[in-house]
Amino acid sequence: GKGRSVTRSGARPGDALVVTGTLGASAGGLRLSRAPEARQKQALSTDAGRAVVAMHERPVARVGEGQALAAAGATAMIDISDGLALDLARLCEESSVGARIRLSDVPVSPALGEVAPMVGMEPLDLAMHGGEDYELLAALPGQAVEGTQRAVRDRFATPLTALGEVTDTGRLVAVQADGTEVPLEPKGWDHFA
Repeated sequence: GKGRSVTRSGARPGDALVVTGTLGASAGGLRLSRAPEARQKQALSTDAGRAVVAMHERPVARVGEGQALAAAGATAMIDISDGLALDLARLCEESSVGARIRLSDVPVSPALGEVAPMVGMEPLDLAMHGGEDYELLAALPGQAVEGTQRAVRDRFATPLTALGEVTDTGRLVAVQADGTEVPLEPKGWDHFA
């Protein structure tokens, strides 16, 4: 029914993995807020720099999107608070499943192209291991993906990206652009480093 709450522990092999919004901007903003003053000034003179700082200071919780995902039959869901890799590992552990993520499909925040070099980071690293994005990672039955993407875009103007699937291997695998599979390290940044 409508009031069904989705836990982290229901993901099933064959489910698609989807994520709301884009990833990495908040982590970029955090890194920027700790950068030397000259670097911060340079970044804040750009739209991208201002955007990531705003994302870090005022993340938007995806409440309506979460309800829409639940209504669409999401089997498991988690807030990405410590980065995609680490929170995916938590969801898989609690559901006793594995996952395969296509790195080329990870929705990296467009602002990071400009900002990541200023903080000496790769955009994909910030997106995978950043955190405090408060986007939602969910497992959805494959046939529900397209309709849910449309519903979430139409109602909330939020992109919903399918970036992988749940597997029965118990392992976390990242598929690189050339098709090579590598183990996905479930590490997050130390927020207090």
